[in-house]
Amino acid sequence: MMDSNPPSDLDFHSVFAKSPAPSLVLDRRLFIVYANEAYLRTTMRSLTEIRDRYVFDAFPESGERTARFKAAFEQALAGDENVMTAEPFAVPVPESDGGGVREIVWTCTQTPVPGRSGQVEFVLQNALDVTAQVRAQQAQRQVEDRLRRVLETDTVGIVFYDETGAIIDANDVFLRMSGYSREQVRSGELHWRKLTPPEWMDLAEAEMEKLHGTGRSGPYEKEMFLAGGERVWMLIAGRSLGDGSMVKYCIDIGDRKRAEQERELLGRELSHRVKNTLAVVQALASQTRAPSIEAFREAFIGRLQALSRAHSLLIDMQWKSLGLRALVDQAIEAFRADRPNTVEVDGPPVQVTPKQGLGLSLVLHELGTNAAKYGAVSHRDGVLRIRWRVEERDDGPWLVLEWLERGGTATEPPAEKGFGTRLIERACAYELGGEVDIAWPPEGLTCTIAFPLD
Repeated sequence: MMDSNPPSDLDFHSVFAKSPAPSLVLDRRLFIVYANEAYLRTTMRSLTEIRDRYVFDAFPESGERTARFKAAFEQALAGDENVMTAEPFAVPVPESDGGGVREIVWTCTQTPVPGRSGQVEFVLQNALDVTAQVRAQQAQRQVEDRLRRVLETDTVGIVFYDETGAIIDANDVFLRMSGYSREQVRSGELHWRKLTPPEWMDLAEAEMEKLHGTGRSGPYEKEMFLAGGERVWMLIAGRSLGDGSMVKYCIDIGDRKRAEQERELLGRELSHRVKNTLAVVQALASQTRAPSIEAFREAFIGRLQALSRAHSLLIDMQWKSLGLRALVDQAIEAFRADRPNTVEVDGPPVQVTPKQGLGLSLVLHELGTNAAKYGAVSHRDGVLRIRWRVEERDDGPWLVLEWLERGGTATEPPAEKGFGTRLIERACAYELGGEVDIAWPPEGLTCTIAFPLD
């Protein structure tokens, strides 16, 4: 039977001194009695420096930490062993070794040690260096925190699928994008096929086959069903996670798609408007009659400028609609500059369509040119009144605009219609979709234009 007594030649002092675990012995006053070589090596102190010193003088700590360690030592002196887990220590580094401090982390066990009387007289603090483990855990937490921040980025929805294609998890961004709930995700009721419109099924199946075959898919664009049945455009990429599950990344590109559609529509609209404008220019050129090149040039350029001014207004309004007042003010701007009291304008705020605006600008230009040359604006006492109102008719609201010239030379109907009159009639019929009545009573020209408001 083995003898339970240690060999007589075993030096327990040497065993304690050579133990690889840092160990410190304190008396009841919490003065340092002894420290083994591992403790001294770790703390970069000598036994001479710390022996017979109050432990918190030898190793100063903050008030809070001093209180906790003191309580642990006193608990051991009362006979209760205790453990302090993962305690950080800042170990001063001697100037000869570069100075500063070295961070270490210990798990410390405080054990009561009896003296010769059998009563607890000392505390043995045994330290386990867990610095490497703690730093590894901190690094792992940092990695997990970074991944968590990536998963919760505000723009990328992330969806996890099992090998069957059922959704098993998703980040909050995807849930906000799609309108699906966390409960629906956890229930397993959501499948990529359920989220895919029929016309996108072939593309989605091809990308899933690619994902199973190569471990990656996309990026590709397709529409996806939202929880409420609506659709949204998504940019999607995915990869296999190696355990049968898959992850897909989704970015809502609905705004981009709408912008692309608007640009395409704008391009077609611009092409249509350019063709129409060229047709108008061609008509102006072919139908303008004048006794000389200079007269033709003056009449033709004036009409082109009226068209140009209307286009400028439309561009300012992004080709949406035109305010009638702005259109009228632009047409009579030259008259008001020279004789501000000659023109009177009155009417409620009214918006007209781009097509109506272009047609009306040509009509107002022709009327204004005639008034400046032969009508009320050409005379000192002449007055031009432009007024409009909105009338409710059976087919909806109509705009009625009156152009009244008074105080000029007595008028009479022309022997035959000139191009200006024909242009006004065509513009009112085809561009405005309305009607016009031009009269030449002796007191001055009267033109009434009426057309439906879209």
